[in-house]
Amino acid sequence: MAAAVVGLPHPGPGMDLNFPAYIVSGSQEVLAHPKSEDARQPYCILNHLPEPCDVASPAARAPDGDCGCMGVWDKWEQLTTQDKSVEIFQHITLMTLDSIMKCAFSYQSNCQTDSDNMYIQAILNLSHMVYKRIQNPLHHNDLIYWLSSQGRHFNKACKLAHLHTDKVIRERKEALKDERVLEEILKKRHLDFLDILLCAKDENGNGLSDEDLRAEVDTFMFEGHDTTASGISWLLYCMAMHPEHQRRCREEIQEILGDRDTVQWNCIGQQFAMNEMKVALVLTLLRFELSPDPEKPPIKIPQIILRSKNGIYLHLRKLY
Repeated sequence: MAAAVVGLPHPGPGMDLNFPAYIVSGSQEVLAHPKSEDARQPYCILNHLPEPCDVASPAARAPDGDCGCMGVWDKWEQLTTQDKSVEIFQHITLMTLDSIMKCAFSYQSNCQTDSDNMYIQAILNLSHMVYKRIQNPLHHNDLIYWLSSQGRHFNKACKLAHLHTDKVIRERKEALKDERVLEEILKKRHLDFLDILLCAKDENGNGLSDEDLRAEVDTFMFEGHDTTASGISWLLYCMAMHPEHQRRCREEIQEILGDRDTVQWNCIGQQFAMNEMKVALVLTLLRFELSPDPEKPPIKIPQIILRSKNGIYLHLRKLY
């Protein structure tokens, strides 16, 4: 439906994107994927993951005291000293990627400060590569695509993503072999997403294979940050375009929070995305007044997510 709305070609039934996750895997592969006991109940996984955490508090789940959200606002505060607009889309994308790594996998990526990391670049480029393939009918043929330069770049990015995911899973598995570490993890009231996968068993008592684990992790990763980043960025742009609505939202936020300086959210699935958007909006409006840059209006390009060809530039004025 989305493809029809923006006039894009729909990938043919024989088109295997070979994306590093089940989101675009062949239907037979998905059907053959073993299901854990927990996975049988709708949304049951939501009941096992972290409760709301205070993203502005040292008590947050992430070891460094936040769920990835705070770094971007600290960065913006430094940039407000410069008399020019700030391109927010890239910052927000790195923030959402950092958030999902910390909250779902307890993994410290440092991607907000190390955006040139090859793995980070691979993740950021994969959705764009998928879109470019869909646009080119010739590349719907696997043989033609894998022989093309675009196909080779895509394959390289997939391998980088797989290697990193395998490394995270392998390190966590090794840690769980230590009985003291395993006992400590199982005592937690809420496990992170990767711990749940590693502890999951099917009806025969078998755990997920390494390939299945990687597919689940990659699906969660790619589904969890790109769309959310787009939503947050365009939401902030709309707020900048409508100062009266921005003011009313800020007043409502201040009324709800009162004297509190923390914001709570839940770290998983659709709730993860929606609540991350709310937290991002709240923390942004509490710290900045937004206005658009009339010299750099965004040029919308509908890809897998809605992007701007030239970025999304906003003027940020620090409120306190």
